Amino acid sequence: MGSQSLIENSSQQILSAQCSICDNFPELVNPQLLTSWNSRFPEDAKAIISMLEILIDDQNFRRSKCQRVLAANLIRRVLAHVDDQTYLQLGSVFGEWCMRSLQSSIRELRVAAAHALMSFIDENLPADLRTTNRVSLIEFLRTLSDRNSLLEQDTLIFTWGLVGRKCGEKELNLVLLRLVEYLGHPQALICGVAFSEIASLAEALNKSVGELFRPFWRSIAISVVKDIFSCPQKAQQLSDLLSIDVDDLLLLTQAETIPYLTLTKRKDILERIASARGPSTGIKDLWRQPSKNVAAVVSSLLLHYSSEAEKVILALLCEIDPDFTENELLTLVNTDPILSACEILKATGDSLEIQRNQVCG
Repeated sequence: MGSQSLIENSSQQILSAQCSICDNFPELVNPQLLTSWNSRFPEDAKAIISMLEILIDDQNFRRSKCQRVLAANLIRRVLAHVDDQTYLQLGSVFGEWCMRSLQSSIRELRVAAAHALMSFIDENLPADLRTTNRVSLIEFLRTLSDRNSLLEQDTLIFTWGLVGRKCGEKELNLVLLRLVEYLGHPQALICGVAFSEIASLAEALNKSVGELFRPFWRSIAISVVKDIFSCPQKAQQLSDLLSIDVDDLLLLTQAETIPYLTLTKRKDILERIASARGPSTGIKDLWRQPSKNVAAVVSSLLLHYSSEAEKVILALLCEIDPDFTENELLTLVNTDPILSACEILKATGDSLEIQRNQVCG
């Protein structure tokens, strides 16, 4: 009520318990009320925030359950109405409390804390603060995910999904990499939760699953296809999300995966992709067509083997396919030099980011 953003029920002329800001009624929000409570009523805001800070530090409060869940919801609501960066830094008292609560044994508290943490990456925050908070939050979530505590995983998947709804394209790539990794989790329940979260994230962003993944195949496809034999359920579940079969997934992402598989000499997986094309297809055919494959493979090889490139590259390709010849290499390099050059320029700018994303995933 102090924020003056409660929704009025016109039929009964009373204020409902719903807030146009906190309860997501954007069409009813007065822009002048957004994140300005502490500016318009500084004493009231300061008093409430101070009491909340004292409360979450109380020993008796720490042993409660319902009260902590209510506090997490209250923190989310309070932060939606303030613009003081003292409170909106992830390292603030509220931010640290929410991060600790995300590790609680109480699932209701973990879920409430996840929602509250989204206040620290809200699009209305100043750009520099939002970026700093995003980086810190993603690093924190990655650390928790890597612990692989079964108790926390379903809530972490949910939290990754919330981040995906709030973040920009760069962070969305990291979110999708993590969610795809969960598709290969040894626990079927966790795989199922990740499957549902990816579908839900696509729906929330008003995209199909294919549209959601399309800008990020360069990093995500590699993380899936390299494990096609060791963790086949990852590729199978991703294919199910895309409503295609695994062979179609391998063909859809071949331009992104074949260069990596060639450099790492994954002959077994290259043969698997070749078989998806048809029984008469060999590995060398993957390098020679379509033109997108040619440019991707050539640019990747030239980037990685700049000195004595011809001899080293020929030896590598012959090791994978003994029938490959020097003349075929020359044909490969000269097939579409302009497209290959464009791929080299693009790859030069993207390579460090791709490597980092693969490590993060």
